[in-house]
Amino acid sequence: NNGALDGVGTYSEYNTDTYSSIFRFEEVTYPNTITFNAVSDVEGVSNLATFSAPFATVIPTGVKAYYVSTADNTKATMKAVEGKAIPAKTGVILTSQSGDAVTMVPATDETLATIENNKLGNSAGAAKTIAADDHAYILSAVDGQTAFYKGKVGTTLGMNKAYLTL
Repeated sequence: NNGALDGVGTYSEYNTDTYSSIFRFEEVTYPNTITFNAVSDVEGVSNLATFSAPFATVIPTGVKAYYVSTADNTKATMKAVEGKAIPAKTGVILTSQSGDAVTMVPATDETLATIENNKLGNSAGAAKTIAADDHAYILSAVDGQTAFYKGKVGTTLGMNKAYLTL
């Protein structure tokens, strides 16, 4: 209330001896654009990615979303996400025939899917450091082979990804 608000300068109507108020809106990037990994050994699928977000998201056109209902060390059963939107803090596997990057947008009034017994963990909203009790397998491409590989304890999974728990 001293009439000197740093950075305001010429906006005297918002900066008087009685009060100061000003808002600055700035667009920032958010990691909601998904790039896909090419796969050759998944039946009916040519591109995969994992995703999660701290808010419900719409499934983009041309993309299918799945969750893992059962998994062991050799096989995982994926179930299609039924509905128009993925619930908040839910790990999913996304598939795309085109492999083009897609932007995941927040859901508004779209029907949320019901997902039960999901074996996918998530890093919705913040990077996750892999702990021993996570039993995490992370989708990665190693030597040109895309698969879920055992996550090394102490490594960091980027935000808004999913990982398989076994």
